[in-house]
Amino acid sequence: MHRWQGAQGVTIAGDSWGPETGPLVFLQHGGGQTRHAWKSAGEFLGGAGYYAVAFDARGHGDSDWAPDGVYGQDIMVEDLLCVIDQLGGRRPVLVGASMGGGTSLVAIGEDRVDATALVLVDIAPKIEPEGVKKIGEIGRAHV
Repeated sequence: MHRWQGAQGVTIAGDSWGPETGPLVFLQHGGGQTRHAWKSAGEFLGGAGYYAVAFDARGHGDSDWAPDGVYGQDIMVEDLLCVIDQLGGRRPVLVGASMGGGTSLVAIGEDRVDATALVLVDIAPKIEPEGVKKIGEIGRAHV
């Protein structure tokens, strides 16, 4: 497990696969998940020569909780920027599911991350309220 310094002193925990010199790919999880949701994908990408990194968003998994209770997309983009910087500031591919996809959209849409590609899983730039409702029902059914 790796530990990186996130925004406002929050420690961000994560895993990586593949050669550190390979193209950088960030795998960002959804709201009800942790970095472990990306293990198989990370192993596959690492085996293909990419440097795949999955980290727990603040307040998830092994990452710290935010002392100020702030968990919005803006601060999660800040955490992403911190980890990118600590990995040498290279242009990454951003892969995000649900919450992680939203973080990626904001990061790229606001020109805060110069990514080589964006892959969205279970989210789109225009979100349908009925789909959000169904996802919430699924999450609440398995608590």
